[in-house]
Amino acid sequence: MPEEDGFSVLLQIRTASKVPVIMLTARGVDTDRIIGLELGADDYLAKPFNPRELVARIKAVLRRTEAPDAAAGTAGRREEGEPSSLAVAFSAGEVRLGFYVLDTRRQTLSLRNNTASLSTAEMCLLHAFMTRAGTALGRDQRMQFAFGNDEHATARSVDVHVSRLRALLRDLGETAARIRTVWGTGYCWLED
Repeated sequence: MPEEDGFSVLLQIRTASKVPVIMLTARGVDTDRIIGLELGADDYLAKPFNPRELVARIKAVLRRTEAPDAAAGTAGRREEGEPSSLAVAFSAGEVRLGFYVLDTRRQTLSLRNNTASLSTAEMCLLHAFMTRAGTALGRDQRMQFAFGNDEHATARSVDVHVSRLRALLRDLGETAARIRTVWGTGYCWLED
């Protein structure tokens, strides 16, 4: 791409759309793949690749993004990869806070009659924020909640997830800034 790189285009897409994205790139080192996935790509394939593999990956992404969530009655937002071991820790329950319901079994967040699907990292961050409402979470805490012991996770990737969560809350109909920046400390979930 002559004037922009794929990561900046991906960020622009993610601010406006939840359309599935598969990155096809010559940048195939682990760090680039991880950053692409953390920024919101649904899959990442380095060149050269087998065309049949690309078709298989497209079908897999479409299966994940087009399957309706019958229990919630809405189409789910795209998932980001397979659930990590962090998801297992939240396999049995809901967190209710005001009009919000975080369903950790289905990886969804509901506000009144609106429901959105969450990636594992988004769910883990929301769980941490909602169960510690009013308490500021620092960078190390946010990274631990979102990515566990993944040494490839970066502070910037956590900030991207917080930005995505804020956009998701707006999409659900939240009019207030529910996740507030606490300068010099981190972020916290504001209680009603």
